[in-house]
Amino acid sequence: MSTADPMQAILNGADPDTVLVRVRTAEGSSFALRRDQRRPIDYLRYRSKNPITDIQFLAAELYAADIAGLGSTTSNTQAVINHMQREKEPWTSEEAAQMRSGTMIKPRFEVHEVNDPSDRMLDAAFRVKRIDERLDKVHCALLRDLLVRELTVGNIAMRWKWQPEAAAVMVRHALATLVIAYEAANEEFAVYARQERQADQQGEI
Repeated sequence: MSTADPMQAILNGADPDTVLVRVRTAEGSSFALRRDQRRPIDYLRYRSKNPITDIQFLAAELYAADIAGLGSTTSNTQAVINHMQREKEPWTSEEAAQMRSGTMIKPRFEVHEVNDPSDRMLDAAFRVKRIDERLDKVHCALLRDLLVRELTVGNIAMRWKWQPEAAAVMVRHALATLVIAYEAANEEFAVYARQERQADQQGEI
């Protein structure tokens, strides 16, 4: 059995069969995708007879990561933002605008420092808030069932008292809407999505 580090192999340009994280590049932007195939989202991408797209899978990963960044306070994003802002020194109007838009950049001398946990939580709270504002309440709840609670489509059907077929349609619709939300809120993701669609179109020709 090889003892080579699969992450290092990826960094070296290889793509081992045992890889747990796959890196995709979109005009200089790298995204990491997990492939443990144990989560419901992995099943929908890799084992379903009608798999979701890579674009939907990546949007789901980004959303799950942003929600995880809130820690145990995922139920009230605005409360996190309000609390963290009270704990920090008052922002200038320019800093506040940058934080709301997700473009806050640390001063050059701080580049090599580890971000304060409260900064990371606040960043995540703003990212989740921007996405949630583009989703309706049903989509938000379904996505949290799928990505945070890691409920299968069958479990979601029972939880919502739907037929399994209806639950599958609603989950896929929520993922499609999530893609649209991230394309509007995240330019790097939008570039990635455009490239993936162009590649798919060229493959169909």
